[in-house]
Amino acid sequence: MPSPFPGMNPYFEQAAHWQDYHTEFLSALRRQLAPRIAPNY
Repeated sequence: MPSPFPGMNPYFEQAAHWQDYHTEFLSALRRQLAPRIAPNY
């Protein structure tokens, strides 16, 4: 069966190497977006 996500490697984010990636990425994204969207909400 072909991958449902063409061009993506499901093994890229192996837990041993990317333990805090999602936490750090989302925190950084929030720091960037919050000041821009807060005045409207």
